[in-house]
Amino acid sequence: MKYCCALAALMLPIAASTARPAAAQSVSIDQTGNANIADSIQDSPDQRLLAAMNGDPSGANIAIISQSGVANTASIEQVAASGAANELTLIQDGNDNIAALSQQGAGNHLDVRQSGDINDAAITQSGYDLGLVINQSGGAAIAVTQTGF
Repeated sequence: MKYCCALAALMLPIAASTARPAAAQSVSIDQTGNANIADSIQDSPDQRLLAAMNGDPSGANIAIISQSGVANTASIEQVAASGAANELTLIQDGNDNIAALSQQGAGNHLDVRQSGDINDAAITQSGYDLGLVINQSGGAAIAVTQTGF
């Protein structure tokens, strides 16, 4: 009986901390270490995401972000130590899309897909083995800076 009650007490704060009004969603991710992985799906009127990933040489930074809804915003920075890769996929589906994406390291790959409405993307990649795929429609605007060494 004590085991059951303790388990229920542990589960309650987790459920309570994730419940947020749909119009106020925001995610902030800060990862340091090796083999950093972040996966976020937001499907609500007012999404925002800010992620910073700093990896060690023994592991890659991997981020997969998907936002649908109304007022999308995303700002992601990936910094990989020498020899490690950065992988980033961002999919925004509607309305006021903005994404400012930054990658630094070896083996950078970035896939940005924005659809409907007022797209915007400012992308910076530095390092070597740079890969970039962009699909935008709607309002579209893009500024890309790639520096290889």
